[in-house]
Amino acid sequence: MLSVFFSKSKPINYILTTVFFVGLYAWHFVRKEPSASIAGLNALIYIDRVIFGLVLLLTLLIGHFIIKNNKLDNNNSYAYLINILLLIIFSDVFYEHRLVLSNLFILLATWNLISSDSFFVSKQRVLNASLCVFVAMLFHFWAILFIVVVFLSVLLNFQHDYRRILIPFITLFAVSLIYLAVGFYIDEQLLEHIGQQMIYDIDWYYVQTPLDAFLFGFFLILATLTLISLLFNMSDLSKKITESYLKVISILFVGLLIAAVTPEKREALLIYSLFPVSVMATHFVEKLQKTWARNLFLSLLTLIAIVAYSSFYWESYLTWELDYETFEFISKYFISK
Repeated sequence: MLSVFFSKSKPINYILTTVFFVGLYAWHFVRKEPSASIAGLNALIYIDRVIFGLVLLLTLLIGHFIIKNNKLDNNNSYAYLINILLLIIFSDVFYEHRLVLSNLFILLATWNLISSDSFFVSKQRVLNASLCVFVAMLFHFWAILFIVVVFLSVLLNFQHDYRRILIPFITLFAVSLIYLAVGFYIDEQLLEHIGQQMIYDIDWYYVQTPLDAFLFGFFLILATLTLISLLFNMSDLSKKITESYLKVISILFVGLLIAAVTPEKREALLIYSLFPVSVMATHFVEKLQKTWARNLFLSLLTLIAIVAYSSFYWESYLTWELDYETFEFISKYFISK
C-alpha cells in the first residue's frame, strides 16, 4: 500500500506526510513535559519550538526541490517520506538548533552545486555554495569539510576553467574577515567559540543503549545497501544525473566524517547524512521490481521510525549500565545457582 500511494508525486502525499511529521514533532515536546500543557508553556519557548519546526520543514522542502529540479527520482514522493522517517528515527535532532541551522545552509549549498547548469550561472552558484558552507561552519565548525564537495563540483562541471577553484578561498577570506571584525569589535566570545570547536576526536562511542546500537547499525546498513545499489546502476544514467549522484555520495561521506571527528558524539550529527541517504534509498526503492518488496522496505522503515520515536516511554529499561546493587544481586543469584 505504501509503495502504491507514494509512487505518485501528488499534493495529497506531501500534505499527509507533512501533517504526520508536524504532529509527531509537536507531540515530541509535549510528552517530554507531562506536567505542562500547551497553554502553560513559556511563550518564548513555545515560539522557539514553532520557529525551529518551520526550519526543519524548510530543510525538507529544500531537499524536495533539489530532487525534483534535478530529476533524481521518477516523479514519486518516496524521498520526502524517507527523509521524514529518518528524521523521526533520529528525533534527537529536534533539540539540536545549531546542527539543524548548519544543515540548512549545507542543503542550500547542495542546491547551488547540483543545480549548476550554465557557465555563467555556475560561477555564481559556486560562490553561493561556498558562502553557505562557511556560514554553516559558524554553527558547527566541522561543516567546513563540505568545501570538499564544492571543489568536487568545480572539477566535475568546469573542466576547462580551474581558476574557479579560487572562488571558495576568496569566500573563506571574506567570511573570516567579517567574522574576525565582529569578534574583535563586538563580542570576543565569538572567536573563543570557534577556537573551542577546532578540535577533533575520532573515538567512536555513539552507542549507549541497545536501541542506539540497533538504530546506528541500521542506518549504516541502509546507507551501505543503497550506495552499492546506486553504484551498480549508475552506468545506466545520463552524465548530468551521474554527476549529481556523485555529489550526493560525496555529501554522504563528508557527513559521516563530520560525525566521526566531532568531539561531542551524538546521533544528531548524522543529520548531514539524512538527505543523501534518502536520495539513494529512493533510487533503491525505484529499482525494486516487485511491489511487495517496495512495500516491505517502506513498511520496515516506518516500523523502525515508530519504535525509535516511542522509545521515550520505555528507554529507561534499555541501558548498558547496571547500578552496583543490581549487579551485586545478579552476581549472588548466579553464584548461588
